[in-house]
Amino acid sequence: MQERILEIGARPAIDTIKKELGIGIVGAEIGVNKGYNACYICNIIKPKTLYLIDPWNNFFDPASGEIIGEAQYLTTKELLQSFICCNFIRKTSFEAINDFTNESLDFVYIDADHSFNAVLSDAIRWYPKVKKNGILSGHDFTTSSVANAVKVFCKKARIDKLYAQNEDFWFFKKE
Repeated sequence: MQERILEIGARPAIDTIKKELGIGIVGAEIGVNKGYNACYICNIIKPKTLYLIDPWNNFFDPASGEIIGEAQYLTTKELLQSFICCNFIRKTSFEAINDFTNESLDFVYIDADHSFNAVLSDAIRWYPKVKKNGILSGHDFTTSSVANAVKVFCKKARIDKLYAQNEDFWFFKKE
């Protein structure tokens, strides 16, 4: 597997997705929290549809040190109220997966549970939902559990090119 470091804009994940796929695409963000990344996606990519998948069910997020719940959901709804492309799905990643057919999404951005098993499971389950030439991506590659899970998935799926930006954002294209 070849791993390259890219130098791209302030929000490299979104800038990369736009550069690779263009605008007006269909995507999903797994793990939304307060919606700041989703807002950036809407402003930069201008997706046709953006599925925001997060249960917002009062769980502790070790990555942020916060309890993610109703307050974050309401903040996100308010922040994104002007974007008609947003579809809120208050489910876990595991619960939401059956709402999507295979190869129905141009991109999936994973930023939910950062444990090794959860990241690996999300990659395994969401990868088939990405169209050919689409992007599976995520955040927090600096977290060893995330980086290790992504690398294991790439090895199992025989993905040759994994890209990382500042060791934080990761992505690869589905061939």
